[in-house]
Amino acid sequence: MRKRNKLMAVLCMVFWVAGVIMGTVSVASAMTLDFGVWDAATVTFTGTGNTFSFNPEPPTSGYDFQITSQTPGGSSIGLKGNISGIFYITNISPLVGGFQTASVSGDGTLSINDGVGYLLSSTVNWVDIYTYKATGGLNSDGTDGSMNITGISYSGSNPDLKALHAAGEAFGTVTFQFSPSKSLTALTTDGAVNSTSYSGSLTFVPAPATLLLLGTGLVGLVGLRYRRKSKS
Repeated sequence: MRKRNKLMAVLCMVFWVAGVIMGTVSVASAMTLDFGVWDAATVTFTGTGNTFSFNPEPPTSGYDFQITSQTPGGSSIGLKGNISGIFYITNISPLVGGFQTASVSGDGTLSINDGVGYLLSSTVNWVDIYTYKATGGLNSDGTDGSMNITGISYSGSNPDLKALHAAGEAFGTVTFQFSPSKSLTALTTDGAVNSTSYSGSLTFVPAPATLLLLGTGLVGLVGLRYRRKSKS
């Protein structure tokens, strides 16, 4: 009984330390991409093919978003970026009470310009899209509403971007609205082309996969040591 209590105490300590580390990393890596700073930036829906894409504001900026916060750090604040690629609307639900939702497929590219000649780039994909009467948005679900960022590459020297690159994969949640004044059914009607302004922000943090592996490894070592002591 005494050995079991000791093992449980050690395991609790391991999980507590891992949780503190992962929590610190997540908070330290939070970055907000503000999609509302460029008034003329649009998202265009093309009914033939059921697609949508982002169009940067011309000619003032040529960008889709600007970084407005970074916790901590701040070397990335003010940097600008784009989301390129074509995304596909699939599995549209029936229109009920003015509300419709659908899945989104297709990969695009998220890029951030560090201002000195280097780009951070990554593959990006969305989860879902919805319309409700005169409004709409991407990633409506707080749990499943996520933006997966994979394959991050960066060779510049901006500290914030280097930290994101070093973290590897990232997971993000987004608040994103547009005003098409049309349902998904209307937006995806063959021959229809609709462009609308949009706003919102994306906050993402690196996925602490390395830390999870570290915590799992520590637990395994503790269990192995306990097993050996029990046999002896």
